[in-house]
Formats: sequence, structure tokens, C-alpha cells
Amino acid sequence: MKLFLPSARATNWLLIVGFASIGYALYLRYLAIEQSSVGLACTAGLSTWLCFSREIAIALFTNSVFGVAALAVAALNLLRPSLL
Repeated sequence: MKLFLPSARATNWLLIVGFASIGYALYLRYLAIEQSSVGLACTAGLSTWLCFSREIAIALFTNSVFGVAALAVAALNLLRPSLL
């Protein structure tokens, strides 16, 4: 069985996308979701991309979408390893 090994270019793109995703997730969690002032402003009717992202993240977390998506991607990668 041949193991999946991405090329150097694919590895660079995976690193860029991975670090950008982790950076935005940390930003969203610690500077948007956990800040009570941001929560109060968004609840009061502020309509910015930050409030929209905050609402989407809270809705997805409440419905366990992140866990289900992670399990689905892990199962797909286990059955058919590829870059996508």
C-alpha cells in the first residue's frame, strides 16, 4: 500500500491554509466570542463581519457541526487519502 505524501508545493499550501485557519480561530475565540463587550455590542444590533462570524461560530458549535465535520473528514481521509 502506497502512503500519501504530498509534494513540497502542496505541503507549503497545507501549512499556509492550516496556520491561517488556526490564527483566525484563535482570533475569533479570544477576541470575539469571549469578550463580553463584543457580545453586548453584537446583541445590541451591531452589524459587522465580526458579529456575523461570531453568530455563525456559536451556531455551529451549539449544533456540534465542528465535531461531525472533523469525524467525516477523518473517515474520508482514512478511506481515501489525498490532498483534498
